[in-house]
Amino acid sequence: MARICLYIGFQAFPTLIVLAVVATVGAQYEEEESVSWDVSSFGSCTAACGGGVQLREVTCVRYVVLDGRQVKLEAEDTECPEPAPVQLQPCNEHDCTAEWTPQEWSECSKTCGLGTQTREVHCEANWSSHPQLPGGARHQVAITQCGGSKPITSRSCYLTDCPVSEDLADHAIIVKNYTLWQLGRTKKVKADIGGKLNLFPGQTVVLRCHVRHPALRQVLYWSKDSKLLSFNEHLTIREARPDKDAGTYTCTAQDENANITIKFIQENNPESTYFKKWIRKTKRRRKHLELLTSRRLPGRRSTGNRFHRKRDAHTSSSGNNSSQSRQRDHRRKSLRLGGRKGAKTKAKKKLFFGLNFVTGVWSKCNATCNTRGQRSRKVTCSHVTWKYAKVLPEDKCLEAGLVKPETVRTCSYTGRCAVWRPGPWTTCRPQCGRVSYKTRYLVCEWSDTRELAWNTCDRRLKPETSKPCKPKPCSKVCRDKSRSCKRARFLRMCRYSSFRQQCCQSCQAKEQTTEISWRKSNSF
Repeated sequence: MARICLYIGFQAFPTLIVLAVVATVGAQYEEEESVSWDVSSFGSCTAACGGGVQLREVTCVRYVVLDGRQVKLEAEDTECPEPAPVQLQPCNEHDCTAEWTPQEWSECSKTCGLGTQTREVHCEANWSSHPQLPGGARHQVAITQCGGSKPITSRSCYLTDCPVSEDLADHAIIVKNYTLWQLGRTKKVKADIGGKLNLFPGQTVVLRCHVRHPALRQVLYWSKDSKLLSFNEHLTIREARPDKDAGTYTCTAQDENANITIKFIQENNPESTYFKKWIRKTKRRRKHLELLTSRRLPGRRSTGNRFHRKRDAHTSSSGNNSSQSRQRDHRRKSLRLGGRKGAKTKAKKKLFFGLNFVTGVWSKCNATCNTRGQRSRKVTCSHVTWKYAKVLPEDKCLEAGLVKPETVRTCSYTGRCAVWRPGPWTTCRPQCGRVSYKTRYLVCEWSDTRELAWNTCDRRLKPETSKPCKPKPCSKVCRDKSRSCKRARFLRMCRYSSFRQQCCQSCQAKEQTTEISWRKSNSF
């Protein structure tokens, strides 16, 4: 068997690592046949819009016939013919256009009469210039990138005529405007007419229809889908089911009627989670305030309490003082243990937060590189207990003296940004003449590391690389710049442009002399 000696070496080049293989084989082989470029097909574009790059592999190979078979080996780039095929090419250079994207309209705020519908409108774009983002995905951007007028976010709605008169004093039925979200299981839920109920399946609910005059109770009745249900002021629905009890219930008294709507939700729905998070946050805040307040209670000392009690017991000289100190310690202990335990038990039985502005979690900042965006959160005027959260009109909280928290904040982009770094402007070129320009170079870099970011920068924010400038006026004075210029006209050197520039005055004088002599000779 012939021995094969294989030597492998590496040499680094800007875009390729060349692997050189030298093989010595005992068998006979022929001379190398050819050396050429081995080119693969271009890969996918790195961006769906805004400018991307396609890459491919370009390798210099040598084809050698070894033992009757053709073998392909990698060779040095200098052995292949020039020029080398390109390794990358631009693609998808069209701009990423941002546009207004409206969401669906909400339900009408009034079940009858004139109400309001609202919706959210976002500025979104196919932002795919970053390689890590999926091509074609919609992303929310700053509102300044959307052109044109923003679509409306609220509009009037009118479902049906209200059967009651517009004068509230003449209303026979007392109607309340609210939306109730159930938070925890309870024996029964009591709800007044005029609201929208969101309950757990299997919950018992009592619907109440209050009238202003007791005489109207005799002519009051409940109905659903034109079906008579009860003649009582209260309508009880036991273990309500979605397939049977969901819908709108109508209370009618004399010539007036009012509605209440029942829908069913799951216990882990987003609205219930929104209120439960606020309850946990409020409970932690209250617990912290109670801890700070308890340290300032009269008869208690925040530090060194045991030491002071022992010192009082040992320093008292009479038995009367000792008994008083023991009684005082007993009262303190009972206040700490019994009193707090009873308070916690009562608080657990009746957890009550009252009327508050309930705030949600701030949304993510919609800012992008070199732009400022906004963060928003949900704020509702609500009456909250551990059983339910009743959402009321905002005026109710304002009338109670509550200040509405902010719902929108401006924010900045905190991620990694690719920015344009311009170089210095050059001088005007040409330096004299009618039109001149200044130029400069641009580099796309990461703002934090100053490393090259290649095609990641936004082309819509690309600074200009050339601009017109005012050149200096060209000199019109014709002068000789050398002492030997007088000889130049005798040596017939003015026919060369370099000599004419150096000896402008002498060459110009020679031309005038020649022209005068030519005119005299022609005049005779």
